[in-house]
Parts: sequence; structure tokens; C-alpha cells
Amino acid sequence: METVALALQDDHTNDLVFRAAAGRNSEIITGKRIPDGTGLTGRVIREGQGIVVPSVRQEPAYSEADKLGGIEMRAIAIAPIQSQGKVIVVLEAINPISGTFDPDALVVMTGLGSLAGTTIQNAELFEQLQRAHQHYRELFEDSIDTILITDWNGKVLEANRQAATLSGHAVGKLHSMHIGELHDVNWSKTGLNFDVLKHSDGCSYEASLRRADGGTTPIEVYARRAEFDDTDSIQWILRDITARKELDELRDDMTSMIFHDIRSPLGNIVSSLEMMSGLMPVDETLNSMLNIARNSTARIQRLVNSLLDINRLEAGQQILD
Repeated sequence: METVALALQDDHTNDLVFRAAAGRNSEIITGKRIPDGTGLTGRVIREGQGIVVPSVRQEPAYSEADKLGGIEMRAIAIAPIQSQGKVIVVLEAINPISGTFDPDALVVMTGLGSLAGTTIQNAELFEQLQRAHQHYRELFEDSIDTILITDWNGKVLEANRQAATLSGHAVGKLHSMHIGELHDVNWSKTGLNFDVLKHSDGCSYEASLRRADGGTTPIEVYARRAEFDDTDSIQWILRDITARKELDELRDDMTSMIFHDIRSPLGNIVSSLEMMSGLMPVDETLNSMLNIARNSTARIQRLVNSLLDINRLEAGQQILD
């Protein structure tokens, strides 16, 4: 055989692209494209059956698309390589040295094609798996959240760049640490020995991350069961909530300040009402209006005091009678 060539279908255009060739003019063939559905190869793909053309000059279906850049073709055999019922590759044998193809040439090519089809399909699946792993790895490393992967004993197996940034520990150092060294695990949420995580969709809670410099950072923890590099593991997402905590503290301070500021003018109003009560002449209508004002201010005072008590409770302070 003067030349043998292998073409794969492009997933996007369905064109045939020659990926490998051996023999005469092989360097010209590699990279050539045959548009989808054209020429003899198009017929082979449509019908899923190989063909042998002893003389291309006498074959009406032979077209410019089959010439592969001006290669002189006298005879050609084309065999489809199938996987899962779909033609994925075409194998071409061009110009037998003896001048004619053996009667069993197509059978041999089809047999070789069947073996090659399985190998190629497995190679494509492996490549897809590698791409998926790479994509996951990039997402893992580029996440703005701290992500840690631990085994079921809590030992850190993997840590992304943000984990090193937030904790102050080098990635290598993190790999030698236990998750409990970085924060106090809420065992009531995760279960002892992480038993809850084994049978649930995960859990979340707030904690403090212990940094390398001795300080702490408030974090929100989300833990769940995950598979990482084919290993049953626990994924920990630690989100820095410093800004949220500061905002909550500012809100509480402002709320407390507003309530305290309301109490002072309310006290003045109550005092003024009492003074007016002593100066006003005895009049049923005036006394009724004065009582309404007293009751309303008393209700406002009770409401403000209740809100202040709630604010103290949220801050962890005791309420004094």
C-alpha cells in the first residue's frame, strides 16, 4: 500500500480531519479536511459500510473532496471505524502496490478498524476525563472562597490558594494540619467522627478561623461529602464574613443609639404631661385628652424598652430590671 490515512470527525463541524498518515505523501495528507457528507468518505459515513474502488476514474461518486490536495489516486479502499453504533473514524488505503486490492482487503481493514475504534473511543473518554479534572482543579484553585479537602479523620489533603491567603499558612503546612486546628468544628452539626456528613447533604455553621499570626477571622463553614481525585473525602468551604460581622455590629450600635436617643425626648414629654396635669383646670374633656397622651407615651416607652432588651439579648448582655 502506497499510503494509509486515518481521519476523525470534528465534533463541531462534522468534517473529516486527517490526523495521521503513513507512506507516500503522508505529510501532505495530515491536517486535510473533507467537508461533511461529501465524496466517497461521506457515503461511507452515511451508510456505515466500507467500499473498495478498484479504479477511481470509473467511480462517479469520486470527487475533488477525495483527492486530498492533488494526490494521484488510482484505487482506494475506505473502511469506517465505529464505536457505539456511530462512525467516528475513517481508515483509507490508497493505491495498492500490487495494483489491485486483495479480495479480503476490506475485511481486514474493517477488523483493524473495530479494534482501533475501541482504542480511539477510550482515548477520547480519557481525554474528556482529563479535561474535566483540569476544569475542576482550575475552579478549585481560582475560587474566592477558602476550600479544603480532608479525609474522614479530618486530615487536610488539599487546599486552594485562597486557603493559604486567608489562614496565613503555606499550602504545604496546611497539608500537615487537622481541620480542627484551623477552627473549632461544630460536632453537633457534623456529628461525632463526621457521621452526619456521611448520610446528609452537608451542614453549615459559623466559627472563627485561627490564622498563622495568632489572630482569628470570623467564617461561615459549609461542609459536605465529596469525591476528590477518586477519593471519598470531605469538602470544607470557609467563607470570610468579617465584613458582614462588622456591618451587623454597626447596625446594632446604630439601633441602640437611636433607641437611647428616643428615650430622652420621651422622658421630657412624660414630664411635661405631668406638669400640665397639675396646672390645667378641672375639665373632663381636657383630662381625657391628657390621659390619651399619657397612655400613648407609656406605650412608646414600653416598646422602646422592649427593643432595647432585644438588642441586649442579641449582644449577649443580661437584662436588668
